[in-house]
Amino acid sequence: MSRHATILQVKVKPRARVSELTQAADGTWVATLKAPPVDGKANTELVGLVAKKRARDRKSWWEEYGNFAEVD
Repeated sequence: MSRHATILQVKVKPRARVSELTQAADGTWVATLKAPPVDGKANTELVGLVAKKRARDRKSWWEEYGNFAEVD
């Protein structure tokens, strides 16, 4: 079984009114999250949004792709 890495470039905006994941014209993703960036809450919500977009279970997606890196 081969594994493929998927890299998503996501701009995150926490503490928004609604949570949604949209793709910008340049191919990057914009995630607006209701959750605050505290104690991993925003990360957990982001994983849920991406999993929903990918029609996958959040737990299985997290186990496979749950590493995050912050990029300026």
